[in-house]
Amino acid sequence: MHISGSITPACEEKVRLLRRCAVAEAKCGYAIQNLTWRIGTLRAPNYAELQDLAEAAKKLVEDAWEAVERHTSEHGC
Repeated sequence: MHISGSITPACEEKVRLLRRCAVAEAKCGYAIQNLTWRIGTLRAPNYAELQDLAEAAKKLVEDAWEAVERHTSEHGC
């Protein structure tokens, strides 16, 4: 990525990692929204499966942000 002027060019890897965070956050939001909409309408095993999916999505967000933080500390960008 090339940005002219006084703005420092963004590290391509960091941009990729931030996009990964955005996608993970969107999927997590959808999973939580879906879970919320289904409260009281699903049998316990099905609801538990949605809860597991929401927790997995939350973990993906946490992992994605840890990757950004790790990259930032190692690369200094």
